[in-house]
Amino acid sequence: NKRWYRLHENSVNWYGGKAVKIFIAFDITESKIKDCREKNIHNLLRNIADNAPDMLWSKDMEGRYLFANKAICNNLLMANDTSEPIGKTDVFFAQRQRDLHPDDKNWHTFGEMCESSDIPVLEEQKAMKFEEHGNVKGEFICLEVHKAPLYDVGGNLIGTVGTGRDVTRQRTLENELRTL
Repeated sequence: NKRWYRLHENSVNWYGGKAVKIFIAFDITESKIKDCREKNIHNLLRNIADNAPDMLWSKDMEGRYLFANKAICNNLLMANDTSEPIGKTDVFFAQRQRDLHPDDKNWHTFGEMCESSDIPVLEEQKAMKFEEHGNVKGEFICLEVHKAPLYDVGGNLIGTVGTGRDVTRQRTLENELRTL
């Protein structure tokens, strides 16, 4: 069986006129195995999330991203990668897009609505469904959004988790059918 040890070197002691180094070995096999399992689970979940077509995220109590998958980064936030949103809000990304296109006030109108729909989820501490819409890169989009409270291992409310699916085409077709 393989074992992992952490060695600590203690001070040099004189023993019988000779210098002796003392090493203490700590068996860290169990914590090493646990770390490997946690990394594998993290990698598995990251791969699943980044290959999902829906937008997936989690936010803290102040609406700052704790997690974002590739779909939300590419389709809503215009983030460079999945680490960029961490610690930032929807408004940060919306404002960045607006600043890039100051001549077009309808370039990016998503942002504030996303944060305001976190409020009832946090207040009522239950899962909810929303329809959110606005412009992204100058194009109107409609998202079906599901949000739920996020708790830590101690049962404390720490934020929200959410999914978003672009239902723009579906809503457009439904509206066209109503007018027939």
